[in-house]
Amino acid sequence: MPSIALQEWQGTRSVELDELDAAHGAVGGTGPGRRYATRQLNHAYAVVLAAQFQGFCRDLHSESADMVAGAIGSLGPAVMVNSSAVADLVSTALTKSRQLDRGNANPGSLGADFESFDLEIWEDAGQLDARTARRSRRLEQLNIWRNAIAHQDFDFSRHQLEVLGDVSGLDLRRVRAFRSCCDQLAGTFDRVLARHLESIVGARPW
Repeated sequence: MPSIALQEWQGTRSVELDELDAAHGAVGGTGPGRRYATRQLNHAYAVVLAAQFQGFCRDLHSESADMVAGAIGSLGPAVMVNSSAVADLVSTALTKSRQLDRGNANPGSLGADFESFDLEIWEDAGQLDARTARRSRRLEQLNIWRNAIAHQDFDFSRHQLEVLGDVSGLDLRRVRAFRSCCDQLAGTFDRVLARHLESIVGARPW
């Protein structure tokens, strides 16, 4: 059984993304108007995809914090401390100043936030799947496009141009590739956290 966060990603979040994908087929005509409409749909799709993946990562982080705090809280009266109060403190500490609460789910913010669990998430993910490094770069590309669209600023920096490689446009094929990348990363992160939390609490969290 996967985490609740992954179930939500594969369920409600996926359905909402499917609706944007299907909207392409609903745009009629073959003239310039259609090209403009599909471009706007591609931009909307990319922004929503980045937001939904950020939501998944934030949910996975919160669920993991709850698992650790719950393990402490279940120690009960045999322990000579107020385990419930300690659990609350731990949960707050794990999620305090979380970058996922205020910014994109990019490789840097994910690494920083999951480090609160003494976890190098990208290193562990890479050990599970050798394609992780390529997917990390695609996630970075998605967020560069997301920020450019959200701020309507397509004057990319030299570093952004190096990451993107191709800035000819954001078509449906590319957005779908970004989505596939997010799907694969979601599954990998789910397994990474399951293994890591088991080493902390002594039982599979999901």
